[in-house]
Amino acid sequence: MPEEMPSQPLALIADDDDELRQMVSAVLRAAGFRTETFENGKLLLQRALDDQAPPDVIVSDIDMPRMDGLTAITEIRKQSPQLPIILLSAIADAPRVVPTAKACGATLVISKPVSLVELRRRIERVLNERGQDSKGAADPPGQHRMPDQPAC
Repeated sequence: MPEEMPSQPLALIADDDDELRQMVSAVLRAAGFRTETFENGKLLLQRALDDQAPPDVIVSDIDMPRMDGLTAITEIRKQSPQLPIILLSAIADAPRVVPTAKACGATLVISKPVSLVELRRRIERVLNERGQDSKGAADPPGQHRMPDQPAC
């Protein structure tokens, strides 16, 4: 009986910049991912909450129309506390952006611009680290915030 090939990980990518969205998708597909892309947080949220094919990772911009990335991931975290979520932001170096994004459930925040090769490496690293963690061992993000950490 032939061995089953492991399924490719599914990455959901949300960014209002069509060119960037397509480039990230192409790089991840070349690295063995299946990808689905969305132009705003509302579409990302609808798809992420679909139980038919849960994603393995989400890559999202923070600043998008209709629904921003922080709002979307806050809702996604309610259903998927262990899902790796990587947020991209042109203002990630602003003092409150990273703590706020982490409080909302971001696994990692990356400043734009970022090379696509570096982005792919960081996504793969997050997935590898998550794969080594024991399932359910970590507290869901946002559940045990430090008192000075901003609420989402």
